Amino acid sequence: MTTMELHDTIQRLTRERDAARAAIRDASRCDDCGAWATRYHSASARYACDDCASGGGWTDDPHALALRAAMRAR
Repeated sequence: MTTMELHDTIQRLTRERDAARAAIRDASRCDDCGAWATRYHSASARYACDDCASGGGWTDDPHALALRAAMRAR
């Protein structure tokens, strides 16, 4: 690994860490089960985790990718 590749990797990991921290700090909880919410339903103004967000109309929360990555890392 070259110095530039190492530098790029460190920058990418730092961005991912910062996104995960922001997601945890700002994230809402699922209205049904209390898990971290990754989905939002604008018509009903409800938050849900991936498992509880059934049906249409759901969109990803802005921090959904970072939250999913953090949950997989456990």
